[in-house]
Amino acid sequence: MKFTKTALLAASFTALTGFAHAETLTIQTSFNAGDFSTQYLTETWLPKIKEMTEGRVEIVLTPNGSVVPAKETPEAVAAGVLDGDFTSVNYFSGREPAYAIMGDLISGYDTPE
Repeated sequence: MKFTKTALLAASFTALTGFAHAETLTIQTSFNAGDFSTQYLTETWLPKIKEMTEGRVEIVLTPNGSVVPAKETPEAVAAGVLDGDFTSVNYFSGREPAYAIMGDLISGYDTPE
């Protein structure tokens, strides 16, 4: 499935409008279940988000591949199966040219080539 800019914009808008009413967001990460990153986020950051929003927003972070295969997360978000994907957009650079630009942190080349 090739993503068009319109489809990506629609998916982003849908995610943002859904966020306003959501209490629990399910987000799949590219980290594995036992990774330090997953444990740190789950034990440190997610409780802070819940606290800072006075319990209005809670995030359930699921490990890599636990809901859908990693390369299918954009479709899962667009379909409402997941509320988000916490990974590098580099994983999806072949699907949409904009992902390659967003995933390149330097982007300071001397020539367009």
